[in-house]
Amino acid sequence: MIKRIKLKNFRSFRNLDIKLGNLNVLVGRNGSGKSNFLSFFNLIGYAADNELSAFVRQSVGTFEDLRNYQADNKATVSWEIEFSSEHNDFLFYSVELGTRSPAGYVILSEKLETTPKEGYTNNYKFLEAFNGQVRILKAFERGDQNDDSEATFENSTQELVLPQLRNQARYPAQVEAHGYMRDLNVFQGF
Repeated sequence: MIKRIKLKNFRSFRNLDIKLGNLNVLVGRNGSGKSNFLSFFNLIGYAADNELSAFVRQSVGTFEDLRNYQADNKATVSWEIEFSSEHNDFLFYSVELGTRSPAGYVILSEKLETTPKEGYTNNYKFLEAFNGQVRILKAFERGDQNDDSEATFENSTQELVLPQLRNQARYPAQVEAHGYMRDLNVFQGF
């Protein structure tokens, strides 16, 4: 379940940090950002299907239309989603997008982390991607944060890595987070 969303320079939001519960109701005046907030869930849905570029093209037109209109033209668009997890305390999934050309974008970074295990101070990173390079940590035994079992490869800088990981046995945390992204149910009422 999604517990918290942080958005930076996404559509009408410069900085948004919102905690979510089992039931969430959006109320506000026209132009206050309700539709833009819901469009973030559409973005996540497209991204979960490995179609982030299609969302940008079809839903907003260009990366410039995705970025906050008050932001500098070199400002990045980023988000962090905090999930409560069945197997880990919390999963934190973050993505940062930047400008590639006047209308295009590039994925600058993508991370999936969990809270530190007992005796450790740093978050455990299941997935770390930047500049087209990807580092994926495979399943690890509880308490073993020094597992060096990892895969490294190159990836497109237009689509996210997380939706491409399908092997539950090798990447259980990654597949769990991807499932949360795909299962988002958003009711857009009147």
